[in-house]
Amino acid sequence: MMRIRFPDGGRTILTYCTNVHAIEDFDSVLAALARYCAPIRRRLGARRLSLGLWLSRRSASELSASSDARTRLREALAANGLELATLNGFPYGDFHAERVKEEVYRPDWADPRRHRYTLDLSHILCELLPADVEEGTISTLPLTYASTAGPASAEECATMLAHLAVDLDRLAERHGRQIRVCLEPEPDCIVETSDQAIAFFHDHLRPAVRRRGVDAAIVDRHLGLCFDACHQAVEFEDPVAAWRKISAAGIRVGKVQLSCALAVPAEASSRAEAALRPFDEIRFLHQVRRRDRKGVIEGWTDLAPALAARERFVEPADWRIHFHVPLHWEPEGQALRTTAKDLLGLIARVAAARPLPHLEVETYTWNVLPDSLRPRDDETLVEGIAREIEFAERALAACGAQRES
Repeated sequence: MMRIRFPDGGRTILTYCTNVHAIEDFDSVLAALARYCAPIRRRLGARRLSLGLWLSRRSASELSASSDARTRLREALAANGLELATLNGFPYGDFHAERVKEEVYRPDWADPRRHRYTLDLSHILCELLPADVEEGTISTLPLTYASTAGPASAEECATMLAHLAVDLDRLAERHGRQIRVCLEPEPDCIVETSDQAIAFFHDHLRPAVRRRGVDAAIVDRHLGLCFDACHQAVEFEDPVAAWRKISAAGIRVGKVQLSCALAVPAEASSRAEAALRPFDEIRFLHQVRRRDRKGVIEGWTDLAPALAARERFVEPADWRIHFHVPLHWEPEGQALRTTAKDLLGLIARVAAARPLPHLEVETYTWNVLPDSLRPRDDETLVEGIAREIEFAERALAACGAQRES
């Protein structure tokens, strides 16, 4: 299995997220297990591969409504040497539409549809979770997109999440399986940094649970954070310092998404515009942050408006772009870098955490990479994802971990 064990007996799961595949309905989910997931498992030489499965609202509805569909999924997982320990519940609709951009944040956590979708995912995962996995995790959006948020948005989202926490507690009592829903901070959402995440839990979420007359401890049992390495790197957050703050605040990180952002070092700023243009594409948002020599950070909502601000590339400054690039990719030339060094530092810190979070490679952008990096076919995509998982495995091995046989 792709179970990872440390010398002290600590165990976790290393997986990849299937949101890289266009699997908007249930039939396409089943097809992807054989088309992509099983070949990746074989390429890794793993007897069994855990998955970070993305299920859209449409797929989740089909599975929730039909025990036969859930049986088919369980049988397809087993037939392909796969298992399910974590879900991606961030994209609600078609994540591979021609244009996704800010639509990925709809519906937000003030909308009952987001609650219903996430609770359906929780029931599905509860039923399919392997017997020896103590906790299933589901990553979700960090409340709402900042540009569309109102003054009461944080409170409204906290109220809905408090409702979810109560539902998850009942689910655990009924089935004896633990599910943790993890907010995933992201640039330009109302929770984008570790400090904002901590403030939301302390100032909004725990009080919202108490207002329901329920012990706020259910927040700690059933809710938490998903630490996306790319997102925090874009914010110029030191990942180890951010992890320490989150831990000190008593917030569980249930899942870490192993991801790298695109970066430009200050000395290459004048050459960055041309190097970044091939990454300006129409499907996903690619938020941008620029930090000058004085430490002042400014941002853009997407790569296109950042590239249009041509004068900002003249003076030396560090740039970070929310474009998930392959973990093992080493850019040629001097203009581009990745945040792989930050990721390796995070992995070393996470390896010391107990209990360990789930570890999920999440490079959903393979099919929108520049032509020179984009997979030519299924075989090269499988190879690329397998190499990413191997990159993560080597980093964990450097911390004393090894794959369980």
